[in-house]
Amino acid sequence: MNSLENSIKDCITKEIEKGIIEKVIAEQLEKCIETSISDMFSWGGDVKKVVEEKVKSVMIPYLESYDYSQYIIKLDSVLTDVLKNSCLENKKLLENFKELIASKNIPRELKISDIFSEWNKYCEDKVDKDKLDFDCDGAYITTSFDVEEVSETWSSYKTFMVRFECEEDEDLKFEFSIHAWKPTEDSKYTSQYMKTTDLRSLRHLNDFEILIMRISEGYENIILDSYGDSEEIVVEYEE
Repeated sequence: MNSLENSIKDCITKEIEKGIIEKVIAEQLEKCIETSISDMFSWGGDVKKVVEEKVKSVMIPYLESYDYSQYIIKLDSVLTDVLKNSCLENKKLLENFKELIASKNIPRELKISDIFSEWNKYCEDKVDKDKLDFDCDGAYITTSFDVEEVSETWSSYKTFMVRFECEEDEDLKFEFSIHAWKPTEDSKYTSQYMKTTDLRSLRHLNDFEILIMRISEGYENIILDSYGDSEEIVVEYEE
């Protein structure tokens, strides 16, 4: 054994005598134990699963058997007070939200002429009556609609703009788009009308906008049976 090997041997012997090897092993073993315990308590760890199951076995039966009726009564009372005391705008928001999620289904197929009829009812109710000339029979308003293609001529994806107008009240004007892929005479169209994605603006939606939003929830449910029409409607005088 040469002098270098003897030097190395003497160095290792001295370190062993100092206990350095035992110290390193102890430190590494401590780190290993800490890591193992941490892993067992981490997400998906065995200990976490055991503790979770024990907590569930105690809490869930207790929660299921608890009588919540008193809180339901309190909640009902709070909601009633909110509805009674809320301002008109908040009431409108709640009414519109209720209408949007109403259980009554929109027909699977709707003709443009049918939607026009619904718009006429809306105009009869909402037209600004201060702008009308009433006589003993009431007043007349003239409504109309037209459908105009607005898609690119080269595109197979066809889009049409549907416009509803009332001559006596420009504020009632309403329009929405419908579209279809390579439509034929028997094709059905889809509308993606969306007035707003901001929940706070629900209070500002009118009844017809909500109707079109609900129609737009369907897929290929609009029949383009007419490209335009007009109608005269009698509006009764109301004091």
